[in-house]
Amino acid sequence: MHHLPPYESQNVEFKAQIGDNDGHNIKKTLVAFANTFGGDLYIGIRDDGSVYGVEDAGKTEERLWNMVRDNVFPSIIGSVEVERLLVAGKTVLHVHVDRGPTPPYSLAQDDPRQVFVRVGNTSAPARIEDISQMIARRNPVPFEKRAAAVQDLTFSLCMEQCRKQQVKFEPKTNINFGFWDPRKNMWTNLAFICSDQGQSQMILVQFRDDDKTAIVDSERISGSIFLLMERAQDFVSRSNYLEMEKPTDGSLARTDHYRVNPDAVREAIVNQLAHRDYSKDVPCTIHISPSKIEFWSVGGAHDLLPEDILENMATSCRNPMLAALLTRLKLMEGLGTGYRLIQTIYRGIPLSRLVQISENSVKISLPRRQALRKPDLGERQRRIVDTAIANGQVTRQEVQALTGVSQSAAVALLQALVRSGVLVKTGGGPRTAYILSPDMPLPPLDGIEAGSQEN
Repeated sequence: MHHLPPYESQNVEFKAQIGDNDGHNIKKTLVAFANTFGGDLYIGIRDDGSVYGVEDAGKTEERLWNMVRDNVFPSIIGSVEVERLLVAGKTVLHVHVDRGPTPPYSLAQDDPRQVFVRVGNTSAPARIEDISQMIARRNPVPFEKRAAAVQDLTFSLCMEQCRKQQVKFEPKTNINFGFWDPRKNMWTNLAFICSDQGQSQMILVQFRDDDKTAIVDSERISGSIFLLMERAQDFVSRSNYLEMEKPTDGSLARTDHYRVNPDAVREAIVNQLAHRDYSKDVPCTIHISPSKIEFWSVGGAHDLLPEDILENMATSCRNPMLAALLTRLKLMEGLGTGYRLIQTIYRGIPLSRLVQISENSVKISLPRRQALRKPDLGERQRRIVDTAIANGQVTRQEVQALTGVSQSAAVALLQALVRSGVLVKTGGGPRTAYILSPDMPLPPLDGIEAGSQEN
């Protein structure tokens, strides 16, 4: 006697017979098994696992093979095996389906709505992300190494960056950069996204309010990633300048303050471009609101869990050759250092609040600093805040050295700034430090709304 699985699961399905409704469900099951991990279908077994049996095994088997041959695209005939089992004196058909080599499989040609996958013990419609993963599984060559659909390419913007950094780069002869495939004698997708003919897109929007109901400014750009990088930074910079602090010591030096550290802005934009999934025609977005800038890109964590990235600072780049090029051109800090830089700039805020990583996308949210009313601070307090801005933090010992006051007086100055919401205390004991609060509840510059453009 053959021992059946005790219940349905991701790779086990029971059907009592091939009726009209069951027939359609069996087709879905065959497609779902082929698209996912393979599986075993038992015809003649009820959902509860009890034996029902098939009355005419020959006709049932013939009908099954007709389903496999006529209703699944592309064909999975080579992935299906059928055997007859005798279970409790009744005939049961055991249909084994291997994971197919050329997914996605569908019940209708060129119709993604008829693509199914196994989710638990059910066969469910595939999502776009599921279909994309199947296509990637079918073509193991990374996207950036595949031959580009467009082959008439020029590289003026890329070569301009190379000249600025004194990098000698001839796209066809320097094959280590990955632009040219000498075996196929063709440009790669990496070359295409870096070329003047590139079609990557980015949507940039500045809102007047945090609810994003009123648009102040917007742009939609398309082209080379070098064009996107330049235009995106220009767009953010229009509203990023906060104020100029004039010197108080009689010198000519001045200090410029920004709502978001320009280095953090650069790293967020580079992250969008270096790690995004270029096989999906989905624009990156940058949303600027009074309290923050949000950088969103499609792709999600690549070969890693989000907690590996956020908690352990692990990294795995979806486009390693692109990342290597951007690093060589000094447009990127280096693989794995971007999140560290952002976390350093926003000390005191957990990285998980600044970076949200899902299965299919990444969003970086950088708080925007509001203008400090320097006249509302005393001279000593201004010097303390300036040090915290310049160094990322300030300690009690540094306050004593800056102001020449006693230890207790330095602590009092720091505590007053913490109470007013200007500074935040971090660490403890000898590691105690004070950082500028990224969420400072301070008013905007006189006569200027927090979300408006400033020059």
